[in-house]
Amino acid sequence: MNGNYYLLYGRGETPTGSSPLVLTYHGAQFIPPISDGMVDPATIQGNRSENRDDEVHSVMVRVHGVVMTVAFSIFGVIGIFFAAWMKPVLVQNYWWFQIHRAMMISSLLLGVFGFICIFVAHKEEMFDGHYGLVNLNNPKDTIHFILSFIIMFLLIANPIIALFRCKPNAPRRWIYNLIHGVIVGRLFELLVL
Repeated sequence: MNGNYYLLYGRGETPTGSSPLVLTYHGAQFIPPISDGMVDPATIQGNRSENRDDEVHSVMVRVHGVVMTVAFSIFGVIGIFFAAWMKPVLVQNYWWFQIHRAMMISSLLLGVFGFICIFVAHKEEMFDGHYGLVNLNNPKDTIHFILSFIIMFLLIANPIIALFRCKPNAPRRWIYNLIHGVIVGRLFELLVL
């Protein structure tokens, strides 16, 4: 082969002991399937780690998963629990509210951090014409992608709504409770799980 070519990449499992070597189904790709530029095949050595740091990508994806799990499954659940169930128990000095607020702010900050992490992990796919964040061949990935934007909107909107709450004894407090706790809060809780 003489000249330069665009390379097509594939990654998948190979059955052990297969001769000749057979590459099985590739699955969803986390890497762009085409080389960034034309390459002379005679000069290729090793893998394509020079084009992309797969280790950093893998770490960022794992950080995203861990941070989102902690944000929503621990801090979010504890915050919702204190607002829904501990209000009558810890009514003195509004301890339930202090814990609720601390947990939900922690959930917000970790959630935004985790959301940013996944975009940093997939930055190459977003800006080079590939659609690495939305895999139309895998509905699970596409639904996860769409729901993540809805969840982040709700996560950011609810504290903003809380800034405009009225006093606890105000006659229209039920409107705030309906929007903050029932509509946005319960929808967030349902989508996160």
